[in-house]
Amino acid sequence: MKKIVVLFVSMLVLATTASAGNDKPIQVSQLPQTAQQFIKKYFGDRKVAFAKEESDFRKSYEIAFKNGDKIEFDRKGEWTDIDCKYSACLLYTSDAADE
Repeated sequence: MKKIVVLFVSMLVLATTASAGNDKPIQVSQLPQTAQQFIKKYFGDRKVAFAKEESDFRKSYEIAFKNGDKIEFDRKGEWTDIDCKYSACLLYTSDAADE
């Protein structure tokens, strides 16, 4: 019984680590349209260092800019995390703030 549990745990760990490397570089034009529009609207003045598609358990996207800022998007192109290292990231969450 112990051997079966150890074998099962080993297989689970192996499957998890094998799927962890499913990142592939992509072009910004390959992002969902929603993500592309968000980048143009709020980060249009920044240069993209890299973009990648992550396919671990759910598809997601990560964009890194040359100044160190990063944005993560879900599979639909909605942002999930924004990390601004050396600059201010001020975003309005509704269009009412523009009025």
